[in-house]
Amino acid sequence: MSPEPLVAASDSLLGAVVCEPGRAFCDGAHLFSCSRSGRDAFSLGACAGGSDNNPVGCFTTDCSGGATACCRPAKATCDWSFTSPAISGQTYVFDEKRDKENYCVAPSTCDQNSFTFYIAPPKTTGTCPEMIGRSVHVIVGRPLPSLGQIVTLPNPYVFISSGGNTISCSAWTGTLIVHSDVPSWRVSIDATCSNPGSSDIRIVGSASGDV
Repeated sequence: MSPEPLVAASDSLLGAVVCEPGRAFCDGAHLFSCSRSGRDAFSLGACAGGSDNNPVGCFTTDCSGGATACCRPAKATCDWSFTSPAISGQTYVFDEKRDKENYCVAPSTCDQNSFTFYIAPPKTTGTCPEMIGRSVHVIVGRPLPSLGQIVTLPNPYVFISSGGNTISCSAWTGTLIVHSDVPSWRVSIDATCSNPGSSDIRIVGSASGDV
């Protein structure tokens, strides 16, 4: 069954251009795609889902792939800024098949065992892309430390790794703070690799988001 057009057939017969050809747009909570002629538009469905804290709606900003409109959560699930490694960005929707660079996988409200997130920096272009800079992967076992508490590293309940270059690291000294848990989460880190000869590898920055 084909999707129903947004405009009546009589309007289309008159040849009136009602939307910009080939572009997506929002009509309330519904996502539409304009036809190549611009004489009608077809519904791609109502945007729905997400959570009470971060519901999905139809938006014309921050759409993946430069789309002019999309269904996405109202707030970023991940928003990160690190001076070391020098990575920053936002993720509203993570699609493993589509998103291959500069993305973040946020902590899950369903995970009762740990608080975990993963941030991947951009990759080079080409047939065999390589990661530019370092990734950041953090796992904090539950129950979490008191929110806002400074956790000294190493700590048996905290796992941090950084990879993507020649040398990876998973042993650290420094501090970690879980400022808030999901659904509105935030973490800050100031850690230095404690592997011999690897003190130049550092993770300094913060990540947050809404799930």
